[in-house]
Amino acid sequence: MNRFDIIGNLGAAPQIAEKTRQNGEVFKYARLSVAVNTYQGKDKPPRTDWFDVAIFNDVLVRLAEQNMAKGDKIFISGEMVRSTQTIADKKYTLTNYRVGYEGRIELLSPKGESSTSSANEAAHDDLPASDPDDE
Repeated sequence: MNRFDIIGNLGAAPQIAEKTRQNGEVFKYARLSVAVNTYQGKDKPPRTDWFDVAIFNDVLVRLAEQNMAKGDKIFISGEMVRSTQTIADKKYTLTNYRVGYEGRIELLSPKGESSTSSANEAAHDDLPASDPDDE
């Protein structure tokens, strides 16, 4: 099983953008910057880890676009995708956090009604693990 689950706070408003697949189809995606604080003991301040999460599910992109703001507490479940990238003749291994059609996001910050959305609600084919333009 390839899955990650995190609870954290948005460090910025979701970034919504569009991409075009090789077949010419345009789709929206969202990028979230999520801060997760880890308790390190009584005498130490919490450690903050940052996660850059990409959302490719149109239902969850709409949820992010319409209902999320900087500082909101959220739960995210998705998959991790490893890739390599060469920069200035050095190879780097990157871990990407992706929420596709099997992913889930819950808004945990109180805003009247709690919004929960699961990617399983959307009846769509799964997107590839990599950037659609990389194919």
